[in-house]
Amino acid sequence: EDSYRSGSANGLQGILGVANAQSAPRMVEAMGWRMLPHISARFLVPGVRPPTASSYLVDQQFLEGPVLETYLPTPTRPPVTGYGTRWTAELLRWRLSRPGANYVLHVHEDVVFVSTSTRLGPFRVAILLKVLPRHTDKKRTVRASSRSLATTLARQHRTPLVLHWGTTPHLRGSGIALPKRFMPSPLELVVYAFTNDGLPHFDQDALNISAFEFLDFDAY
Repeated sequence: EDSYRSGSANGLQGILGVANAQSAPRMVEAMGWRMLPHISARFLVPGVRPPTASSYLVDQQFLEGPVLETYLPTPTRPPVTGYGTRWTAELLRWRLSRPGANYVLHVHEDVVFVSTSTRLGPFRVAILLKVLPRHTDKKRTVRASSRSLATTLARQHRTPLVLHWGTTPHLRGSGIALPKRFMPSPLELVVYAFTNDGLPHFDQDALNISAFEFLDFDAY
């Protein structure tokens, strides 16, 4: 309750959180949060054509260099519908500075995207963390082929298994949904609206998060 009051006093309208499938129902029932529509994890299918993206290992030299400003010179536009983070080169640099992480930034014709890799049992899995449009001046929504991006990640991380979790208007193609029972800890989006004199700052039931992926929180 104290954190809610502090957030409201500092001009925040609410909290968007990520909870696992075990804790999310308790947050809804006991604490007044609302669970947003479930987002499935999915495997993206790589193609056979050689990837066309350029790739950069994210290290200190990269973070201190001009690459991010070159490919993300202006803030990303908000989604046409719904809500999402407005990314800048500065915000992306801060996010990629996470200690101990191993990120790769890829540059495609219309998008930049971020990846990492992990192991699930004996298998190496490439993780697509975020897709961002390069050309924010375009009126149309930039959409990249999931097959093309998966091809780049499969080649970079030397595995045919490419996993994506989240929702984004900048990725075209559905992939293969991963059933909840195969997820180590299925994730759910939850939201809590702060109130003013008992009235919520926004309608939780009408909230539409249309751009949210792994890089928008601290899973990797």
